[in-house]
Amino acid sequence: MSLLEISRFRLAFDGYEGRVQVLNGIDLSLAAGEAVGIVGETGCGKSVLARSILRLNPTPPARVLEGSIRFADADVLGMDEASLHALRGAAIGMVFQDPATYLNPVFTIGSQIADVLRAHGLRGRAAIRVRSIELLDAVRLPEAAALLARYPHELSGGMRQRVLIAQALAGTPKLLIADEPTTALDVTIQGQILTLIADLVRDFNLTLLLISHDLGVIGAICRRIVVMYAGNIVEDAPAGSLFADPRHPYTRGLLAAVPDLEHPDRMPIGIPGSIPSLRTPPGGCRFHPRCALATERCRSEVPVLLGDTHRTACHAVNP
Repeated sequence: MSLLEISRFRLAFDGYEGRVQVLNGIDLSLAAGEAVGIVGETGCGKSVLARSILRLNPTPPARVLEGSIRFADADVLGMDEASLHALRGAAIGMVFQDPATYLNPVFTIGSQIADVLRAHGLRGRAAIRVRSIELLDAVRLPEAAALLARYPHELSGGMRQRVLIAQALAGTPKLLIADEPTTALDVTIQGQILTLIADLVRDFNLTLLLISHDLGVIGAICRRIVVMYAGNIVEDAPAGSLFADPRHPYTRGLLAAVPDLEHPDRMPIGIPGSIPSLRTPPGGCRFHPRCALATERCRSEVPVLLGDTHRTACHAVNP
């Protein structure tokens, strides 16, 4: 049985100029213990999908049009507020991409971790302090006890991100969702955070859903990669298979745009064009205006995600 099962999920946002459908029939499952990465250009719907799992998209304007999200066989979309509160943080932890945004500048690190621990039922000042230090130690922050009295602005970006990860672990979750956790960090610190996440997934026996626009980041720690484009999943495959045999033209384009450190003379090649407006998306395959393999069928018929362990939504691959 899958730990997380998303089926035929469609989500839209209502605005002054009408409804915009941002997720267009998502089918995705995660087994317990899997490390799955979702990759795609900015605007493909990755973060919206991640937030949908915890129902964090504000409603309105967000509106579920169709489909289901089940976690440990519980219906997430049908949960009341009390059940959602028990799910958020306790069963599913989430790490966001900009720690400066999610840490309150006027409260100490200790008080912010304590708030999370109290929300998950821990009581007693001494017990909360001990658990807070344990969490900061787990994310390898030095002098954890002294750090509790410091404010976010006194920490580096990498340290703040580690605090967010510690908060995400406070409820001993089964699933960790990391949404662009290294975007705001320099390259050296990115590597440290990725190594930390990989180690925590192993040590805490977590299931991981890692969101990024960077295939290098995804490939570093994920065994399976899901490629999204304009609100659709276009490829879903084991990491080794996807890197060795990318099948969707969009996936090939993403890989061609990554610098090849082993062959520095090979210049990266960008994908022509840009992601279409989801207010007025093209018919058929949404990638067809940028695809060199597009045919008339691509312009009129939406491709279906087909395959066994390596699934692709492309008429050229699945004629």
